[in-house]
Amino acid sequence: MHTNPQISRWLSKAELVARYGITQRTLERWLKSERFPAADLHLPGGQPRWSDAVIEAHERSLVGKPAA
Repeated sequence: MHTNPQISRWLSKAELVARYGITQRTLERWLKSERFPAADLHLPGGQPRWSDAVIEAHERSLVGKPAA
């Protein structure tokens, strides 16, 4: 597994869905339309994971932007 001292945890799709109060389908649409960053890690079974650093940077980039 990739290690980076700045990453404190890796988030799954289920954790992101819960974090944003959305459905998995909505997350898939956001990924397809590039409104959400691509996973920066895939586990051996293909499951995507997002670093907390990537998620926090994405959230900071949205501050002050109107909802689509």
